[in-house]
Amino acid sequence: MSQAEVPRQANPGNIIHDAFAFTRTFVLTSAIELDIFTQIDDGFGTIVDLAGATGCSERGLRILLGALCGAGYLERRGDEFALTETAKTFLSSNSPSYFGGWLMHMRQIQPEWNHLTETVRSGKPQVDVHSKQDQGEFFSQFVDGLYTMNYMPARAAAEATLREMKGQREIQVLDIGAGSGVWGFMFAKLDPRVRVTALDWPKVLDAVTRKFAQREGLEARVSFMAGSLRELDFGENRFDVVTLGHICHGEGAENSRRLFARIRRALKPDGRLVIADFLPDESRAKAALPLMFGVNMLVHTDEGDVFTFGEYRQWLQEAGFADVNRIEFPADVGLIGARAAAVAEKAA
Repeated sequence: MSQAEVPRQANPGNIIHDAFAFTRTFVLTSAIELDIFTQIDDGFGTIVDLAGATGCSERGLRILLGALCGAGYLERRGDEFALTETAKTFLSSNSPSYFGGWLMHMRQIQPEWNHLTETVRSGKPQVDVHSKQDQGEFFSQFVDGLYTMNYMPARAAAEATLREMKGQREIQVLDIGAGSGVWGFMFAKLDPRVRVTALDWPKVLDAVTRKFAQREGLEARVSFMAGSLRELDFGENRFDVVTLGHICHGEGAENSRRLFARIRRALKPDGRLVIADFLPDESRAKAALPLMFGVNMLVHTDEGDVFTFGEYRQWLQEAGFADVNRIEFPADVGLIGARAAAVAEKAA
């Protein structure tokens, strides 16, 4: 086919954009590593100022800052650079909403993506980050950066769930795979009746979860359960709420279904389960971010994947849950709520 025969509707723009998309990640994470946004926030607005503050070359900074302007994170005013509102809110370490820790996680996961072709061929990753041998080492290195990222969806999930739990004197919450604790701790921040049990690997609890419990002033209302979520006994009729914040995509379908059955046993009658995860559309053909995240699970886990709301609803109903619904939240994160059904409802 000659150049003249190429159909007009065939546009290579997306191909060119996707082929070079990795550059935006590298530019952004390098700026975080060099603390560029914080330095500008602190008043070091010129290339000369930044060279002195960071120890970088003026040539390197000129090119990097230009790229950051093009990406929409900086504005140039003569010789001065200033943060956009987004950068000031999420990229300066002066901000309580700092995303830097999560962004550096992108550097952590990049090496395994270099083996994507081999992984697609074999269906298995080079290293399974959910393996028993890892013991939470992978997650202990980055989960503190997830607190800010998950703060708003965690608040939406907790508010929606607590509205259904009026009249209870005490609310026991089990946060499975707690990490930073944001999903369980949000319940405690919003309601003084809440007591939280945070479950995770010892390394994660010691390096991250306890730190956030102390920071949020919740030490007296949080207990800890250390070990593998696949092996620990959650008990029976013990909890009013269980949270699974971005856990199922790493567990895979069969492990998630087994986990739901164990959670149903641990919940009191009419107890609530809250799930947060990336939910692809039912056809698995349109929701770009969840579907790309599915590739991330292929690269890093033996069994991980992303699952549709329809799949979750079926599995939860099979495990003894009723009223499976989506909790409204205007972002790519999917929130699911479900109620532990009574025996009669399960039989029906």
